[in-house]
Amino acid sequence: MSLDAAGGQKRQFLVGANGEQRGPRLVARTLFREMQRSGFTHGQVLAVADELLSCLCAVARSRDEARPQGPDGAGS
Repeated sequence: MSLDAAGGQKRQFLVGANGEQRGPRLVARTLFREMQRSGFTHGQVLAVADELLSCLCAVARSRDEARPQGPDGAGS
C-alpha cells in the first residue's frame, strides 16, 4: 500500500467519509488481530512494529538527505 501524495484514491482509504483518519487505526488493529491469530508472541509483534518504524525513519532520512541545502546548511 502506497501513501504517495499523488495517490488521491489511496489517500481516501486512510481518511473516512467524515474526515476522520480511521484507516491507520483499522489497519493496525486488523494486523494485530491477525498476528495474534497466527500465533505471534508479544515480542514478535513488537519486532514488527520496530521494523515498521525503522522503515519509516529510513524513508524520512533519505528524503532529508535528498533535500537541497542552503549555504548555511539549513535547507530552503
